[in-house]
Amino acid sequence: MIIRNNLKLFIIVFITFYCWSFSCNIYGQGIPYFRNFSISDYNAGVQNWDISEAKNGKIYVANKKGLLEYDGVEWFLWELPNRTIIRSVLALNNRIYTGSLDEFGYWEKTQKGILKYYSITDNILIENFKDQEIWEIFEFNDTIFFRSFSHIYTYKNGEVKASEYNGSITSCNIIEEELLVTFSDGSIWKLKNNELLPTPTKFRSGEQVLNIFKVSEDDYFYTTAKHGCFSIKNNILKPWNTEVNELLKSDELNKVIYLPNGNFVFGTIKNGVYITNSIGEIIYHINRQIGLINNTVLSIDIKDEDSLWVGLDNGISVIDLDNHIRFINDYSGELGTAYDIVEYNKTIYIGSNTGLFYLDKKKGFVFIKNSEGQVWDLEIINNQLFCGTNNGTYLVEGNMISKISNFRGGKVIKKVPDQNVFIQGTYGGLVKFEWESDKWIVNRLDNCTIHTNNIVFEDTYSAWITHPQKGMYRVIFDENFNIKESINYKEKGLSLNYNIKVHEIKNNIVFHSNKGWFKYEFLKDTIMSSKLLNENFGSKSEIISDNIDNSIVAFNKNNNIFLKSLITDSINYIPTRYYQNRINEESLKVLKVNDSTYGLCLINGVMFLKSSFFNKFKILEPKIERIYLKNELIALDKNIELPYFNNSLTLELSSPLSENHFFEYKLTPMDEEWKKIETSRIEFNGLPDSQYELLFRTANDLNQKSDASGIEFLVNPPWYRSDEIFIVYLLITVFSFYCFHRFEKNRGTKKQKLLHKEFIKKQQKLLLQEKTKSLEKELTKKSKELSNTAITLANKNDALLKLKENIKSHRAEFINKNRIDKLVLDINSIIGNDNEFKLFESNFNMVHESFFYKLNEEFPQTLTKRDLKVCAFTKMELSTKEIATLLNISTRSVETHKFRLKKKLNLGKETNMTKYLKSII
Repeated sequence: MIIRNNLKLFIIVFITFYCWSFSCNIYGQGIPYFRNFSISDYNAGVQNWDISEAKNGKIYVANKKGLLEYDGVEWFLWELPNRTIIRSVLALNNRIYTGSLDEFGYWEKTQKGILKYYSITDNILIENFKDQEIWEIFEFNDTIFFRSFSHIYTYKNGEVKASEYNGSITSCNIIEEELLVTFSDGSIWKLKNNELLPTPTKFRSGEQVLNIFKVSEDDYFYTTAKHGCFSIKNNILKPWNTEVNELLKSDELNKVIYLPNGNFVFGTIKNGVYITNSIGEIIYHINRQIGLINNTVLSIDIKDEDSLWVGLDNGISVIDLDNHIRFINDYSGELGTAYDIVEYNKTIYIGSNTGLFYLDKKKGFVFIKNSEGQVWDLEIINNQLFCGTNNGTYLVEGNMISKISNFRGGKVIKKVPDQNVFIQGTYGGLVKFEWESDKWIVNRLDNCTIHTNNIVFEDTYSAWITHPQKGMYRVIFDENFNIKESINYKEKGLSLNYNIKVHEIKNNIVFHSNKGWFKYEFLKDTIMSSKLLNENFGSKSEIISDNIDNSIVAFNKNNNIFLKSLITDSINYIPTRYYQNRINEESLKVLKVNDSTYGLCLINGVMFLKSSFFNKFKILEPKIERIYLKNELIALDKNIELPYFNNSLTLELSSPLSENHFFEYKLTPMDEEWKKIETSRIEFNGLPDSQYELLFRTANDLNQKSDASGIEFLVNPPWYRSDEIFIVYLLITVFSFYCFHRFEKNRGTKKQKLLHKEFIKKQQKLLLQEKTKSLEKELTKKSKELSNTAITLANKNDALLKLKENIKSHRAEFINKNRIDKLVLDINSIIGNDNEFKLFESNFNMVHESFFYKLNEEFPQTLTKRDLKVCAFTKMELSTKEIATLLNISTRSVETHKFRLKKKLNLGKETNMTKYLKSII
């Protein structure tokens, strides 16, 4: 079973009281950085009985609930089959040996990356093995030893041997090439070939020996649980007469490590961890009072001589012993927030919001009398220590101060280039300091009375100053350094007044505000945005210290403090866990204390950082621990193929030998940039089908990157685009073509017949079309002839009418008037002859078949004979005059008739009667 938790790396906030006892060394030497892992971090049992580091850098812990594994980022819990408490652990080569109640064996990684347990006791017969707990495991002469209180079991080449001894075994110790066994009665024996041989050294009964160390040629060091430590030199046993030895007696010593540098680490039952030098002087005492999660130490182990792992009765801690970072904390609350730090005459001085302090090796922070109030600035000028405070400016010598200026609020003081003159920024403006006749001459520059936070000299006679709310000014001095002019640059490119800071970078005057970085353009006498600084530093980053070892210290929006070189442009970060929740961003400073040490001001103390700190971090390539496909483990050497639907891939990475690291990955062809992950798991879901390459690497806050490792995997296309289905598609296509060919072949003759019939139909259709065209031509011809006939008839009637009118007009001239009247009647009969219209109607019906029939059918008993005539003449598009001639009526009568006829035909006013009649076929 694996229980995973995201590792919560948090910064220890040291909480304790100030005391004047043995722990005063802590104040002088500082406290190393350490961090705690609680039950909620590793999600297992409270008690951690043993710790062992593997060669690959992983940490293994014998826990109440099983075997804990830590890879530098995450914890995993591996439970025994019988789920019993594990009391001891030894990581050796590729195995992790563990011992528990009535059980011991080893764990090995499988091809799927999980730890599998193999019992050594399952298939062997060991007498009196019942109720035996294995409290210690070690390797000696290629043999693995498992120790209980009454037995020692050896395991070599798959064979187990057991030795039972009278008395209670308290420890086994390897001294050079000898194995020494100690008993609760104080006796010490030499184990050889499973036989115990007596040694001349014997403690009193009840002095339970825990460890034996050889510290020199004839000097041996012995530790006991309740009676302290002893030394044996030239076979003479003596108590270790040191202050710490008395403390170890009362605090009940439990675990001891002798470090290669000669220091000792003592883990106690009642009071945490003591770290001493070889002569017993306490270097550190780390207990619950200063942040250790628990005071009862059950196990300790050293990793790479730098990290001390401590298994506790409730939790696990790791203490940084590499001496790169140390904290000096104010436990009394007197210091407050540190604002400045400097080393002067081999003494470290700290200015805070409560006054001026110096560091004493034994007493810690010591207040300097008469320095009450806010200390803003500490500067060494002409080999003298200046202290700018809320009440004025002082000179500091030893543990005493003397005032040299009454001008309040000395926040910053800068040397004038090429002059032995110093200008100080105060609450009330600028103040000039000159060294004359072995004393400081101090004068206020009257032409500038603004509150000054910062000063940067452009040259000898011009400087830039800033005010907290009123913005930035350029000040011009005369030869005596009186102010000639003060120019506000608000209207010259820098519109903001608040939170402006000025710096000099590579002989350029630059500014930072809430809108980003700007620079001064001398030729244009204006301020412009600086693209270079905004890109390199970030618009939200602020410089907190100028030009420390050709570097600039900055603080960015992610709360990272980093050093950027002005020579190589390299960037080194201080990991945030060292100072998180302990800095005041308004007064943040990193200062060079001496040639090898930086100081960082904290809310309740200071942090000292050695320059070699940036070389201590190792970053190594990550390796794959486990691979999950759809939440199922697969072998690490298996080719990875994922289905198209519901695909899920998870990789667990580790790089245990890397320091304070995280992981980044890039999935091609999808990702162009590297992505950071907060845990050691990379997860993908729902990837489209493609061939992928996953690259991953280790990185840290110092911008260090390992070489990239990678794997390739395939997401298969969906089933309807797979290779197999394409084969099916191909077979179906071939079969379809075959069936089609057979079908075409079978119906060949039929198709030819159908084609022949189709040809005949087309021929008939062509003939019909030709005939239709001929008929249409004939119809058109007859229509024209009919129209011509109607027009001829109209012309004839018109001529007859004219003749009739002419006769009637000359009737008086004729003798026989009766004859003339008869002639007029004959002409009228000719004009109104129905036989002619019947002939016309017959011809009209030949051209316009069933026209009159449809009219009579549509309007039965409505249309008169004259109506039908008017309809016929109108359809033929004869004019009103022509119709009037044909009907022997006036044109007005025709128009009136058409109007009435339109009503009979139910046509609207806007409807064209001619178009309507032409539509009747």
